[in-house]
Amino acid sequence: MPSIFSILHNRRLLIAFCSAAAFSLLLTSPGQAQRRSQAERRRQVQVDKYQKLQLGFARSLQKIADTCEGLGDHKQAAAIRELAIPARRDEMSIRTLPPEIQPDVPDDLPADERLWRVELRHQRQEHAAELYQLAQRALDIGDVRFSYDLVYEALRQDPDCAPARGFLGYERSGKEWVTPFESRMRRSRMVNTEQFGWLPKDHVERYEQGERYFKPGRSANGRWVSAAQEAELRRDFKNAWVIRTEHYVIKTNHSMERGVELSRQLEDFYRLFFQTFAGFLTSRDQRIALGKGRRRSVSPQFEIHYFRTKDDYVTTLRPRVPQIDITTGLYLTDTGIAYFYHQEEMDDDPDGAATRTIFHEATHQLFSETRKSRRRTEMVGEKGHFWIIEGIACYMESFTKNDGRYTLGDPSYQRFNAARYRYIKDEYYIPLSRFVAMGARKIQNSRDIRKIYSQASGLAHFFMHAGNGKYRDALIEHLSQLYSRNRRIRENPATLPELIGTDYEALDDEYGAYLREQQNQRTASTNP
Repeated sequence: MPSIFSILHNRRLLIAFCSAAAFSLLLTSPGQAQRRSQAERRRQVQVDKYQKLQLGFARSLQKIADTCEGLGDHKQAAAIRELAIPARRDEMSIRTLPPEIQPDVPDDLPADERLWRVELRHQRQEHAAELYQLAQRALDIGDVRFSYDLVYEALRQDPDCAPARGFLGYERSGKEWVTPFESRMRRSRMVNTEQFGWLPKDHVERYEQGERYFKPGRSANGRWVSAAQEAELRRDFKNAWVIRTEHYVIKTNHSMERGVELSRQLEDFYRLFFQTFAGFLTSRDQRIALGKGRRRSVSPQFEIHYFRTKDDYVTTLRPRVPQIDITTGLYLTDTGIAYFYHQEEMDDDPDGAATRTIFHEATHQLFSETRKSRRRTEMVGEKGHFWIIEGIACYMESFTKNDGRYTLGDPSYQRFNAARYRYIKDEYYIPLSRFVAMGARKIQNSRDIRKIYSQASGLAHFFMHAGNGKYRDALIEHLSQLYSRNRRIRENPATLPELIGTDYEALDDEYGAYLREQQNQRTASTNP
């Protein structure tokens, strides 16, 4: 029978999950150093409490698993032990939360089975409640990343933990969990259809029969037309379809159906983006509200323009971007809008390479619009550190959704393959001390721009995943400073070595070892 420590694999996984609690901002003066030490001690207290909670939970589940073993249900026993293993911080992934309230344990089960199932449900609910309380304490000391990790772990154990659901913005509606946006739409008698998105309830049947309700511009009144007539009317982007979701407004002259599909892809993308960069995206006011148990406010909606053809895209944007012909999508800081056009390959592979461009530019938009300042005129990274602005966007291209699970950072993604190839085979590498000094213009005008982007992608993966994510919070803080609304902070960000407590040369060496280890693992997996 596995021991408690084999259930948890080893303490390294526990500590990896808690690594966010070990991060602190750059502080240099004696007084600041003292406050830093105090903050680290407070965080360590929360880490210790988490470890104690997790070990106690694992022991309780071990007893239930033993009961299942005794009843001959070895498969269920293994599944219960798996529940005791915390999420790994080197694996950037979350699972979609079930929208329905969990049903009660059935009364008609065999007595022995019902007994252990009731006990399992109780243990998971109790553990989720304790994790949420710990998340609140972590938030009180400003450890946003750790707090969000704990909330998601709580919901993994009990998807109906009401305070944790509220923390993420959900509210209960009957036997379902819904977002404030979904709640508002339902109150307005709207129905979320698979093909057309949200429609007035009394429009659904007519849409399914091929009719469309066309209301141009700001007109108060509309009229019913055929689907073909509507498509012709909306070719003019002034009459584009408008699809609204929790976080996005999609305007497109391609088709309503494609706009709905794109909106759902972007909402999925936003969910994992938000968890990954919670500390960046959550404002101080939101943290205070969450600490008091108030629901997270709805974020501003991000605007996307999606054109039917490349000609539409180019014609619209050429006055602003003379070289627009060579792009397949872009985000403009002056308008706050991300622009794309439909490519044929999207029809055969909606999650393929063409869609990766959308995730790339959506990343720029999310970072920039979340921290946008009216006084900011220069490009972020214009004078230096531009590599991470593009590197993190390239990293976010690796977003995938499979069987209700969102993931980032698959080492086999083409950007990361290229980074290893450039470093190991081509022996191409710009030392970090020089790389970070390169501003936007120098990188964008370089003959080696493809190689530079490959290195930026590889470094982003390194800082997000190396050592079970030990540098991730430093990287997020670095990005927070680069995008800061405070010009002084934005123009003089703390460097990654300062935030981590090392030097560029050590990071260069560690990065090289990281790539070689990855390559060895990939070689071993393809040649067993």
